[in-house]
Amino acid sequence: PKESDRTLVNPGRGFATSFRFNEDMSGVLHPRGTVAQFSFYWDELEPAEGAINFPMLDSLLAKARANGQKLNFRVMCQNGRVGVPKWMRENGLNGHPYPDGSGWPPDYDDPLFLERHALFIQALGRRYDGHPDIDCIDIASIGRWGEWHTWETGSEMPSDSLQQKIVDLYLESFKSTPLVMQIGGGKSLARAMARGAGWRADCFGDMGGGTDEWNHMQFFYQQALDASDAGKAWRNDPVVFES
Repeated sequence: PKESDRTLVNPGRGFATSFRFNEDMSGVLHPRGTVAQFSFYWDELEPAEGAINFPMLDSLLAKARANGQKLNFRVMCQNGRVGVPKWMRENGLNGHPYPDGSGWPPDYDDPLFLERHALFIQALGRRYDGHPDIDCIDIASIGRWGEWHTWETGSEMPSDSLQQKIVDLYLESFKSTPLVMQIGGGKSLARAMARGAGWRADCFGDMGGGTDEWNHMQFFYQQALDASDAGKAWRNDPVVFES
């Protein structure tokens, strides 16, 4: 082969574009990638009950293919705005505002949440499991940004039982498409690892912003991976970092 000092673009490896594609990176100092990562609130994907926005996802998959990329996406239910569909709240789903009023996390242990969210994820699985233009899908749904934590929201994480049901929901809905899960998932992460999921570590590189009290790199990442027996997952399953 001809010698080259250009970045090698290897399928499923290297950098990913986030909320954009290779064609959108003109003039940006960023290597081309073979994966494009997106995150969606539940209400963006199912604005009306049972009416999932498949055309939007299909258009992103087509754009990914045109750019020589595959799609990775996650579903979120909470963060800095209300991410649960309005029709769910009108149907009586329990929840409460953040202390600062910026968001509205649902009560994940409310049976209505699991019932309707299961129907939604199962519908995504029926349409997209094994899709050739999907790289992997996040086991998300729970916590801020779907990252399996409720930091500074005034609410606790849902019960272990509910967390395990959500993990199983993804595993049963996506049997061909690779899955990844945030390493903050605790016992649920171990459950996902044991059944073939990969893992994801967001805020990679965080050293605490100048404080010695706590940071992801020293006090969380390795400990979470060890507790979930995830150290060898990279041999067979996706491993993803967000810097």
